[in-house]
Amino acid sequence: MTPRYGQTYRRSLLDMHIPGWDPLFLSKYDPATLAAEYAKAQVEGVLLYCKSHMGLNYWPVPVGGIHPAAKDRDLVGELVSELKKRGIRPAAYHSVMYDNWAAENHPDWRVKSGTTLNSGENRVMLGRRYGTCCPNNPEYLAYELKQITSLISRYEFDALWIDMVFWTAICVCDHCRNRFRKEHGLEIPLTVDWESKEWSTFQSSREMWLDEFWQQIRSAVWNLQPDLAITHNFAATLGSWFNASTTYESSIDNFTGGDLYGGKQEQLVVSKMMHHISREQPAEYMSSRTPDLRYHVQLRTERDITMQALGAVANHLSFLFIDAIDPVGTVSPGVYERMGKVFDKTKVYEPFLGGRPIEDVAVYFSDYSKMSPAEKGTPIWEGPAHPSHHLAAFHGACRALQSEHIPFGVISRGQFSSLSSFKALILPDVTRMSSDEVNAVKSYVAVGGKVYASGGTSLMDITGSYGPEFSLKEEMGVSLDKDHEEGGIVFIKPQNDLLKEVVLPEDYVSWGLTPHMEYHELAPVKPIHIPRIKKSGSSEVLATLTLPYGYPDAGSLETHGFASIHSSPPWTDTDVPAIIRNRHKGGETIYSVAPIEKSVDAASNRLFISLIWDLLDKESSLEVVAPEQVWVTAFEQSDRSRTVISILNYDEKQEGLFARTKVRFRADKIRKVKEVVHALSGESLPVSISSSNVIDFPELIIETFEMYLIIYSS
Repeated sequence: MTPRYGQTYRRSLLDMHIPGWDPLFLSKYDPATLAAEYAKAQVEGVLLYCKSHMGLNYWPVPVGGIHPAAKDRDLVGELVSELKKRGIRPAAYHSVMYDNWAAENHPDWRVKSGTTLNSGENRVMLGRRYGTCCPNNPEYLAYELKQITSLISRYEFDALWIDMVFWTAICVCDHCRNRFRKEHGLEIPLTVDWESKEWSTFQSSREMWLDEFWQQIRSAVWNLQPDLAITHNFAATLGSWFNASTTYESSIDNFTGGDLYGGKQEQLVVSKMMHHISREQPAEYMSSRTPDLRYHVQLRTERDITMQALGAVANHLSFLFIDAIDPVGTVSPGVYERMGKVFDKTKVYEPFLGGRPIEDVAVYFSDYSKMSPAEKGTPIWEGPAHPSHHLAAFHGACRALQSEHIPFGVISRGQFSSLSSFKALILPDVTRMSSDEVNAVKSYVAVGGKVYASGGTSLMDITGSYGPEFSLKEEMGVSLDKDHEEGGIVFIKPQNDLLKEVVLPEDYVSWGLTPHMEYHELAPVKPIHIPRIKKSGSSEVLATLTLPYGYPDAGSLETHGFASIHSSPPWTDTDVPAIIRNRHKGGETIYSVAPIEKSVDAASNRLFISLIWDLLDKESSLEVVAPEQVWVTAFEQSDRSRTVISILNYDEKQEGLFARTKVRFRADKIRKVKEVVHALSGESLPVSISSSNVIDFPELIIETFEMYLIIYSS
């Protein structure tokens, strides 16, 4: 029986954002030829364009624009028919908000960006080619609902994939202004200020309005076809607060999917996120044949694409290959030949995919903290002016855990119920926290959970209230002295023998930049964004703060006040805590005033990792000794009495570089390990199994990808 789209692992999408003003555009589009290329490439599921960002539909839509090439033809219907002849499952792609036809024909529907308040042009995300519409406009919403419900009523799709559900600007149109007045009695703020109740309320409203827009689309679809899988592009969630897209929206979809272009590190992080956010598996990892969609003809190497596809396999995800149609409507057979070669290498592992990822550590991704307190006072027509401290710390934590091969997952506010399955939780500078988030962490610690928190974690709530204390002060064992350090650099000095050894041959870890090197000589010294804290209760100080000479003044030619002209070395040791361990109720928390997880220097990385190992009691379910580029995953398949271990030597550039890899897996003590076999050959692997079910693999030499099965006795 042919699997439905949501059960497939080999998928493809053909971008067709083609305008209609030249009669040659899409004049050679041939669904039969395209379907034949998909079949040759061994594609199982196709996400096909029904409406593009141009707002032009490829079928006889009852309202809105139709591409001239589809004026006398039903291009969607033709392709659906050709795909089904070949046993390929169809899913529908439909673009919302990005709709040039609607923006041109109904200018009153457009998003009106904050730049217009400053006598600027109406500027939206992606640039001047794009027309975008406001989800608060009821006429625009009715137009989209009519198109979408008519589409799914006309064709038999396995899934509906909606693109571009995010704000393209800070909209100040009449509909947004009037709605904000009606709901809150307030005017849209003209400056960003995360400590302001008005601004925080407006940002929450932007998120709520977007979520409501998406809910109305979902409800209309499910009212007609309750069993139709529906999702929307997850990629925008990874960005800043500006587009107001949240992980919560994605957690309600049937499955999670997104087109991504950030390379190996982004793929690692997103793969971890998808497993916990997606309601149904496999989630969908999407990647273009080019380095970026702006490059139409720059085909990536077969090895580069293969690494990404195997990265999806290692994380038990589907892989969707994005191509882009030539304006006349043709595709390159060479692209699909390369796609087929890649799928040749991945399809053999599909029988072994599925199950639950085995992870010891959860890294928290905060929808509310994708901001920076330093944005205070920024006019709304300037957009995000400072990078998010949380996002930098979040990605740093993931990078550090991968370098040490500590098995981790990524959760957000929709996955609190899964907290108990993790041995430790990382809160990387989670600056803004809702009461639900705070209470979930408190409950986790109370039943024995272990937490690493850093920076401004829990100093702000989502209503604009800042301090005067940490919401997690009891769990972290600290109280707030000052909300930030005044100088431009400080040092962290370990106080116990283990941490002292970790940072050797240094005695300190630095945080911040020497002010006189970072800022203009006439500018005031800008504070580094770490709080000064006081120890409370019986918490244990693991590291203290050391200050440079002359702190907080950076010194100058006239005033002197510095100890070294190029740098600001450590000078005054203090007893001010920098890292604290607190055992609270049944759990334990380690708090660092500096989010050292985002540093790239070796000492900071070692210090962070040593703190995580401490929370894990020096052992994890999966322990790996291998180069950093090696990905090792473990998936539990209880229904098949086995655990699947995948090892990917993720080196995109050089083929033939082998990676020596040692693996230790701590199997469930109540199950007897029968044998460990190579997934493809079925050959038994000579492993060592201890009385406590600890499995030591022999040293493995990994060229590209290997998969092993730990089989348990029934």
